[in-house]
Amino acid sequence: MQPKQRRFVVPAVFAVVALVLGWAAVQEGSGTPTATAAGAEPPARAVTPLLSARRLAPYLVAPIADAALRAQLDEVVAASPEATCLTVSVGGRLIYEHNPDMALVPASTEKLVTAVAALSVLGRDTKFTTRVVAAGEPSDGVVDGDLFLVGGGDPLLATAPYAEHFRNQPQIRTSMEELADRVVAAGVRQVNGRLLGDESRYDSDRYPDTWPERYAEQSQVGPLSALSVNDGFSDWPDQQTREGTVESTPSADPPTYAAGQLAELLQARGVTVRGGAGAGAAPGDATEIATIESGPMTKVVDQLVTESDNQTAELLVKEMGRKDGGAPTTAAGVAAVTAEMEELGLARPGTRAADGSGLDENNAASCRLLMNILDQGGPDGLIADGLAVAGKTGTLAGRFLDSPARERLRAKTGTLNTVTALTGFVHATQGPVLTFAYIANGEYVNPDLLRLQEDMGGELVVYPTGPSLKVVGPQ
Repeated sequence: MQPKQRRFVVPAVFAVVALVLGWAAVQEGSGTPTATAAGAEPPARAVTPLLSARRLAPYLVAPIADAALRAQLDEVVAASPEATCLTVSVGGRLIYEHNPDMALVPASTEKLVTAVAALSVLGRDTKFTTRVVAAGEPSDGVVDGDLFLVGGGDPLLATAPYAEHFRNQPQIRTSMEELADRVVAAGVRQVNGRLLGDESRYDSDRYPDTWPERYAEQSQVGPLSALSVNDGFSDWPDQQTREGTVESTPSADPPTYAAGQLAELLQARGVTVRGGAGAGAAPGDATEIATIESGPMTKVVDQLVTESDNQTAELLVKEMGRKDGGAPTTAAGVAAVTAEMEELGLARPGTRAADGSGLDENNAASCRLLMNILDQGGPDGLIADGLAVAGKTGTLAGRFLDSPARERLRAKTGTLNTVTALTGFVHATQGPVLTFAYIANGEYVNPDLLRLQEDMGGELVVYPTGPSLKVVGPQ
């Protein structure tokens, strides 16, 4: 039967080829041109023959471009510390990898782990609620006992002067002024007792036990509290970024400081508070006077990632501990984050979370882990929305200013004394979107290392190098 099959198959193949060639000839102008209106230009016609080498361009450009990019990235790795990982992909296709599974200290890129866990554990629409309650029912605008400001864990609760002192604007915040307005709108005109701050939602540990003391001394993060107003800082310079708060003064008693801020705002609005500010837990049968909600978790995470906000990261960890880890503590929160990364299929061998911000050098992440987090949501996902834009926003506002990657690269930065990291997306000039992750450990961060990242961004943004498919492809 084999000879008989060959007699039918071969003519059939030739027939199909003939049909394809005939169709192509019509499509490419071999047939009669269509009529055009008087005086109009005839429509453009394809001129590339069906069997032209131009039609192989899509299969040739990518390997050539990949090889060129790999050579450039090899130079980046060669100039980096020995303990470095680097991965690059485009459309899910891995182009380059160097030590992709090496577990390294990630610095603030650990916030991507915190962010994806928070969105999943807490829910993307979840909001933090701060309440003002009274011990007893107010009468004729008078609270005869104490008034309580009850913290709901909102990391963005702030006064206008604090939010406005940051160099990057606007800052996402939950307005203390608006909360004071709502207390006044509820009819309160006088508080005969005290105004007390209630931080009982979380534990009262101000800093994780594993952190070195210098983090508190340098005000890398304010004292942690479920009632955190102005990041727990009672004084700050005229202007700064969230990356450098060393000139800020941490409050010695966050709930009392928060209550005092509300008391001042109320007094400025004509409300008398006779008993001063302090700290204390509200009674279970307290009367609710006013509340204010934060933005949804998506907005909180945006702020966390864009500004690399250590305070937000650590409070989110405590909230995850409260909801999913059995206790409102850093340790329980870290356990919840670890479990959630397993559940999401993102955990990698050797990686671990030690805190939420990445300040703890016991954190360990790999380039593959960071790239998988980004690729899970993609360049249009919730995590991508919060990434700082090169030369424009957040922690990248002052970087990549003279780079071709300016405003085309979106990334999360990471910096400790001997750690530098950058991971995100690059929208290349010829259309592709590349995902990349870079972590380097073991060398004090210096201008050369940071410049190396800008060189890397410049190479990624011109991918694929050489002529585009528009030039070498079918015409």
